[in-house]
Amino acid sequence: MLSSRERNAVAKAVALGTATTVERVQYGVYRVPSASGTISYLVTVHPSQHGTKYVCDCQAGRAEQPCYHAAAVLIAKVEHASRVRVIGPAPLPTLTVLPGERMARALAAAAEFARVCRP
Repeated sequence: MLSSRERNAVAKAVALGTATTVERVQYGVYRVPSASGTISYLVTVHPSQHGTKYVCDCQAGRAEQPCYHAAAVLIAKVEHASRVRVIGPAPLPTLTVLPGERMARALAAAAEFARVCRP
């Protein structure tokens, strides 16, 4: 799940349309213009067995904080690979709290479902 800072970075990248401005410099390195367009930042993609890390040379990136430049590269890669348009971060999951007896019935139904579906 994304942190609130990561969600904000994705939302900003989508709002500014930054993913459309991402330029591939070489394998794993992308150039992303600043919001003002006066300078560009480099985002380096580091895949590993624990996930992919996006490292930007902007001020936030140098402080190891999520930035919209790195989010823009992620969005551009997702849109290119899947041929879909990213419109924002995924909604946060919600938890529905059921009153006592309804909760007990829901848990019993879930346990029964799990028992029936076991191979």
